[in-house]
Amino acid sequence: MKQSIFAWRAGDPRLMGEIRDHYNHGGDAPIATLPLDQSWRSGPAVIAMVNAVFGADATLAELFPGAAAAEWRRQWRPHTTALPQRTGQAALLHAEDEAGRRRLTLDLIRELRPLEHGLSCAVLVRRNREAAELADYLRREGGLPAVAESDLRVCADNPLGAALLALFHAAAHPGDRLAWEHVQMTPLAAALAAEGVATPDALAGRVLADVHAHGFERAAEHWMERVAPRLEGGRDFTRERMRQFAAAAALFDAGGSRDVDEFTAFMERHVVREAESAAVVRVMTIHKSKGLGFDVVIVPELEGSRIDEPRGGLAVQVDEAHEPEWVLEMPTSLFARNDTVLGAWLARAEQDAAYESFSLLYVAMTRAKRAMFVITEPVGDSASRNFPKLLAATLGEEAKPIRVGALTAAGPWSAGDPDWHRALAAPEPARPAAPLPTIAAAAAPRRVARRPSGERAGSGARRPGSRWPSARPRPSARRCTPCLRRSSGAGATRSSRAPGPGRRRGRRTR
Repeated sequence: MKQSIFAWRAGDPRLMGEIRDHYNHGGDAPIATLPLDQSWRSGPAVIAMVNAVFGADATLAELFPGAAAAEWRRQWRPHTTALPQRTGQAALLHAEDEAGRRRLTLDLIRELRPLEHGLSCAVLVRRNREAAELADYLRREGGLPAVAESDLRVCADNPLGAALLALFHAAAHPGDRLAWEHVQMTPLAAALAAEGVATPDALAGRVLADVHAHGFERAAEHWMERVAPRLEGGRDFTRERMRQFAAAAALFDAGGSRDVDEFTAFMERHVVREAESAAVVRVMTIHKSKGLGFDVVIVPELEGSRIDEPRGGLAVQVDEAHEPEWVLEMPTSLFARNDTVLGAWLARAEQDAAYESFSLLYVAMTRAKRAMFVITEPVGDSASRNFPKLLAATLGEEAKPIRVGALTAAGPWSAGDPDWHRALAAPEPARPAAPLPTIAAAAAPRRVARRPSGERAGSGARRPGSRWPSARPRPSARRCTPCLRRSSGAGATRSSRAPGPGRRRGRRTR
């Protein structure tokens, strides 16, 4: 119930209670309710912050009078942790604006150094656009291996992968100046110049020949090897993406295609899903984080509209059996509130939105195992009943210096040990596996299928520097005659009697 965050998909948290009440109506109570109020994920500092926010019954009732806060208070139980020995810190911190929130996010990661300690780290936001922008900021300004979303588009979420795709696209379409100039702004430009590739046409001849002869994987590896010495910042992240790019290209090569447009579309769609990774900083929406856990969680994007603001779109009124009664594109709030039916629907929609918002914040704050940092702007005189207002009302508004290791930030609330991360030992490096013996062998030749007509498959395919023929010659009917002639033996098959060119059913062709 406390994690019901999918009302936008028509999810209704009341269904579980209705099912329980229906079967427990006789008094035997065959369905028991077990509150999940003990956490096996979060340490004491994180749980203290969760209890301080969601256990403030009077504050919730004052800020959000109505059914949503009443239902939340009915469902809520104070939380405990099953891991009291787990060290960590939780804090509400302040920043003056969006730029300050992003800068403080970067400073926290630099101070905690979770990746160096083998810890997983996630930055949770509310919208996909915010995830992409923040991941780009962390990579650009901090040199951090940050990726957006849990479905990792490993071939396009990094500068080198995007440059390689532009390289292949420019080779297939020499007239595309945007792709060519993209390549020229990357380290690939120096690699191309070193091999005498100075024009789009020269690029087309070189790259398409390599692809035709060796496939996309080996063609990509060639250029990745050329730019590897020129990499700057985030080398481990980029090298991992190079490996994943080559693996995805090999997967495409297995299909036998040499079409560049199909290849680039495949690579842009290719995703790798990693549930919990300590190798990168994960930037994702709160909805994506549901069900996951991370050692360090930072939540810097909670600004915005009020908590009880209904979602846009069509209004759907359902009856007690949850069947639709009517669907309407709602007028503006001014008109809806002055209509009896629409006003009642809007009031219920606001309560549902408030309950879902409580659940969304609860999910965000319970993803952390050791450290949880929420960053908001000071509320000041704002009367908007949004997430910063709720956090200010439950955790305090007056900022004071809060220490996180060697970093000092302003904020009204903190719990736990600010030096917890310093006591963690860096993980021991994995022992390198014994190298496999190297066997020198020539590259496997590309097999060309033969057709019954004697024509080689792919013989009509375009080669670099050639032009498509205006018309493809048809195989001679005389060459196909043996395929159609009926065998005179007793073992003749039905397929040998199939009608063919110059032949009618019921008649034999001599």
